[in-house]
Amino acid sequence: MQSTQQPNLAKESVAAPSHGFWIASYVWLSILSSVVVIGLAVESTPLLHWVQNQVLLASQMMESTMASFYGLFLNMGVNPNQVIHQLQQLDSTPFVIPTSMLVIYSLLSAINIIGCLGMWYWRKWGVYGVYVSMLLGVLANYYTGFSVVSFFFTLLNAYALYAIVRGPWKRFA
Repeated sequence: MQSTQQPNLAKESVAAPSHGFWIASYVWLSILSSVVVIGLAVESTPLLHWVQNQVLLASQMMESTMASFYGLFLNMGVNPNQVIHQLQQLDSTPFVIPTSMLVIYSLLSAINIIGCLGMWYWRKWGVYGVYVSMLLGVLANYYTGFSVVSFFFTLLNAYALYAIVRGPWKRFA
């Protein structure tokens, strides 16, 4: 009796490498924050008008308080006229972001989402795309006059991405 063994025809499944906690967290938090930025860009105009109205109400309340306690503030060394002048300048400050900047921030967020999806599928272009969105974000922030703090956090984000992908870089195609 001859035993006939049939070859194992089951296909070997090629498992995708595990992303690990840090890469998965970075990718999904970046996608989530980019979606939030896009949502805020779409809904920012009504929100900014509401903020401006709240500032106007608060400054009017402060002006009436300053007028009521004028003598007390002078005794404490506070010049109520200077405070009222600062509040009036705040009232006239427009809380408006130009539409072009909203479009730019939305596009940068879309680039970031595409880059993160590329990272999820182990593509080097995804990592490069995320870095491009960071660099363009720094330029956009410089154009709008944002603070050094924003620049610092972008550098921190860039270093975090470098630290996360440095080890598994050989897995990226």
